Amino acid sequence: MNILAATRLLTRGYPSGLEGIALILSKSPTSLRHEIAGEKGNKLGAEDVVDMTNAALAAKQDNALVILSAMASNCGCEIRRLSGTATKTGMQAVSGGAIEFAELVASAVGSMADGVVNDNELKEAERECSELMTQLQALMSAMAAMNLAGKPTGQGYRS
Repeated sequence: MNILAATRLLTRGYPSGLEGIALILSKSPTSLRHEIAGEKGNKLGAEDVVDMTNAALAAKQDNALVILSAMASNCGCEIRRLSGTATKTGMQAVSGGAIEFAELVASAVGSMADGVVNDNELKEAERECSELMTQLQALMSAMAAMNLAGKPTGQGYRS
């Protein structure tokens, strides 16, 4: 997924939108809008991305890890939340992943049916893919938390 598309997705999903994120970053909404649009001469800094992600996590935003997921995917990597940070139960994560996968498949099949994928269809598929990756990360986080919870305490596993 395109990093800027992921950034726009996170910004749109934030409770107070672009204006709220701009306030957190001590930027004007106009400046932030130019940065996430990728306009020439405007770049979003790495520290800003971290602050945006942390704000989305604090707001319990469903797609809080969308930028991180996109970055990892573009580098051939994956991310996993550290144990103890799971926000969904295992079954919620499984069902969320199944729903997002179905939406990605529907988007991809519909887009490729005519043998041509236009810009909007590609953006939609990227969005669906990012949402699926976010759900998969939630699944792995929930499973890691359940694994850790099943380990005995006081033997170097848990404190």
